[in-house]
Amino acid sequence: MSNFWTISLFWALLFLFLAVALAFVLPPLLRRDARLGEVDRKMANVAIYHDQLSELKADLGSGELDAAQYEDARRELEKRLCEDMPPEPVPVTANKMDRWPGFVVAGALPVAAIALYMVLGNPEVLFESRAKAPVATQQGQHDAAPMIASLEARLKANPEDAAGWFTLARSYATTGRYADSAHAFARLSELVPEDARLLADYADVLAMAQGQNLQGKPLELINRALTLNPDNEKALNLAASAAYQRKDFAQAASYWRHLLKLLPPDADAARNITAAADEADRLAASSGGQE
Repeated sequence: MSNFWTISLFWALLFLFLAVALAFVLPPLLRRDARLGEVDRKMANVAIYHDQLSELKADLGSGELDAAQYEDARRELEKRLCEDMPPEPVPVTANKMDRWPGFVVAGALPVAAIALYMVLGNPEVLFESRAKAPVATQQGQHDAAPMIASLEARLKANPEDAAGWFTLARSYATTGRYADSAHAFARLSELVPEDARLLADYADVLAMAQGQNLQGKPLELINRALTLNPDNEKALNLAASAAYQRKDFAQAASYWRHLLKLLPPDADAARNITAAADEADRLAASSGGQE
């Protein structure tokens, strides 16, 4: 068989299979994809809500939030979640037996197309095109975008909403947008300037935005937080990490020992902090011996 007839037969059979498959599969799949897209967005909103609620509960448990602040922030989260999740539409009942031809064709189409291509076509082109295919965007990368966009719009209309700025800053941090989170915390610190917890959170995301470097502005924020509350656990941990980064191991160990006194002995973090303090003490002793 000549190349011309080989290629013609391949494309004719391919188009025939595609036409049959699309006639059965395309209408139900389009409706199903629309519903799945809506479910994915709602699941992302719920996941962010639970993550932020867990952080609020942790802040409440550590004493960084009092009960009134916790309730205000929780109600704000619930309000935003309800507004970003419209009521569920009434599900449409479908007869599963009516869909079997579509599933059969959808399953047979790739197998038949690949088999024909391997026999009649040029397999090397197939593998080459697959190797050059662009990398897909990671699943979940933009799932939080609708909720964040809604928060941004509300804060543009009401820039004095401190709880809204806190939620937006945490949402940015959850999605890895540390520079944007730092900008949101900067605005929040203008509205609530004397809050050690917020200053520690601000320092944390700012350090992440500059490559996990705690020196400079993040350290200034940490010191301000410790001035307001010398027992703020997050600020103490960040201060210890900053001292460790600049090789002031004795100071790092001192901060971690202070933090250990504030934690229950059986706390999950206590073991790691103890190990970090011991390592800092060892390095401090080693550095002193070399000098």
